[in-house]
This record gives sequence, C-alpha cells and structure tokens, in this order.
Amino acid sequence: MGHEVVTLDIPIPIASNPSIIKQIFLFFATSLLAIIKKRGIKNIYYPFNTKLRNHKLIRLCFRPFLNQIMLISPEINSEDRLREYCKEKEFDAYIVGSDQVWRPNYSPNIGWFFLDFLKYEERKKKLSYAASFGTDMWDFTQEQTEYLKPFAKRFDAISVREKSGVELCSKYFETEAQHVLDPTLLLEASDYNKLVEIDKGNTYSVDGHVFAYILDETTEKLDALNIVASYFELPVEKLSSDHKPLPPYADTKESFKYAPKPITQWLRNFHDCKFVVTDSFHGTVFSIIYNRPFVVFQNPFRGNTRIESLLNSFGLENRLIKDSAELTTLINHPIDWKQVNTILLQRREESCHFLIKNLS
Repeated sequence: MGHEVVTLDIPIPIASNPSIIKQIFLFFATSLLAIIKKRGIKNIYYPFNTKLRNHKLIRLCFRPFLNQIMLISPEINSEDRLREYCKEKEFDAYIVGSDQVWRPNYSPNIGWFFLDFLKYEERKKKLSYAASFGTDMWDFTQEQTEYLKPFAKRFDAISVREKSGVELCSKYFETEAQHVLDPTLLLEASDYNKLVEIDKGNTYSVDGHVFAYILDETTEKLDALNIVASYFELPVEKLSSDHKPLPPYADTKESFKYAPKPITQWLRNFHDCKFVVTDSFHGTVFSIIYNRPFVVFQNPFRGNTRIESLLNSFGLENRLIKDSAELTTLINHPIDWKQVNTILLQRREESCHFLIKNLS
C-alpha cells in the first residue's frame, strides 16, 4: 500500500534460566548420554539446553531469508529498549497481529501486544489486525483483564481473526471488533511462488506427492496419512514441527545437519502436492490458497476454535476430522474451489478495506 513497514523483533522467552544445580545436573546427564550413544545406543534425547539451542538454530537458518523480504528491527528484549527504539523511529502507526498474540501463554509480555509501552499522550494510530486469542475461552486472569482493558480501548480500530474474538472483545474489553482474514490469506499463491523463486536452488520438487504437515503426531494421524497415500497410490512428503535435538557440543557446521527445512520448501510442498494431510491452522490456510484438497485433524492442544472459524468462513466444515474413519467419504468428495475462491476474494477485499480505511 506504499507504507514503509518495520517488524519488531520481540523474541518469545523459551523458559526461565534453570538454577545452577539444575544446570550442572543437566550438563553431566547430557555428557553421560553422549557416551552411551557412542556405544551404539540410538534415539538418545539430550536434555542440556536442547530447546534453547534448537530455537537459536532455527533463527539462524530462517533469518537470512526473512531479511530478504522484510525490514526487521534489532532484537528487543526489554521495555526500555522498546520505548527507545519506537521513539527513535517515530512511527506513524502501530499494528498488532496476528497469530495468537492475544493468548497469554503464547505472549509472555502480553502488555506489549496491547501497546502498553506507548505513552497515553502519544497520538499515533493503533490497530490490531487479525489478533487472535487462539480459543473461544477467556484465558486472561482478572488482574490481566483489568490492566489491559484501558489499553484495548485506546486502539483506533480492532480486528480479530476468529468470530469468537469479536464476542470476547465486547464482553471483556467492552470494545468493538471486526472479523477479518488471517493476513496470509491477503496474498495470492502467485505472491508466495515469487518467494520460492528467490530460494529455488535450496528446494526440491515433490510433484505428485501427498504432503503431510503434522505438528503433533499420533498413530491415528499416521494411519490416515497411509490411507490417503494408498488410495491415490502416491508417495508421501512429510514435514513435522519436531526437529532432531542437537547433540551436545555440536559446532555450527555440524548443527546444520539438524536444521529445519527452509520456509520456501514448505511453500513449495503446497504448490507441488496433490493432497494435504495436516493438523495445523496454517497448513489449512495454505491448502486453501493453493486450492489443494485436504483434511485437517482436530488439534485441541493448539486450539480448534481458529481452525473451525476458518473452515466455517469457506463452507469447508466437513474437512475437519477426528479420526481416520471419516476419510472414506472425504477422499471422494471434491472441494468446490470456484465457490471457495469467490468467498476468498470477497473476504480479502473486506479485510484489506479495514487496513486502508484505518491507515488513511
């Protein structure tokens, strides 16, 4: 739209630092496991800083690509630094969004996502775009609700990603909210294909495959995947959110053997595949963007509300399943992509209008 956009890099804390005693214990436990593995024992899990080290590796792998397409701030780890940076840049508008930023368990510094670091007298445009609570239940404590309500009321306009979010804003923040599309749906498949072209040398084709993007594997989901693959007589391309834990003392070069696949490969999988099996919200989103037939498993741990709201918007409620027994009819039930794309075009125009109107 002609605006210069800066994305604030606010890392989510992995966990509080363990005590010295615990760190020493984890260090020696990890060392012992490393010795055991050298003797031929497989499937060893390394507890020493594994999650933190994996997180750093993921950032290291993804950051060069992100820097090609986004203007990102330096890491901001304190409110003082956040205030200082925003004052220095003199932004005209602030937009909060979108994926579960208003879910306290996912956003430890929840006040930042209600712009509580801005001075009351500062008259800058404050919007939320597709901010998601992630659930239709109220996850905030009474203390959090009372603290955040005045900041929510300071927003010039609020939009949320799920229909249930409209009611939550009204009931607990006493504010009006508009239901809009997830921002990934504001772009077309051709826009994402351009990103793949940037990094095509680091991707490979999975043409004619069944793509499995499964965040939380279960026997039921794997059985369903096998059913789909057998029905279409197609090979499977599998990508999960789980990464092999880094072995202790791995240097940077060795660490890359454990790196996740590039973002562009994830996009290319949707472009190339013939069918998608997923339990992910954005796995569902990109199946719709690329017009790929799909089934999505319920995933209560990560929140069914957002998937249900998405599917309801496009008349695709029947694509959400609990178990593999529901697959038989779905495999033979084609999706009316003409109707879906018509709805998408209309909703895209409405959602973009929210931004155009409130940034004018």
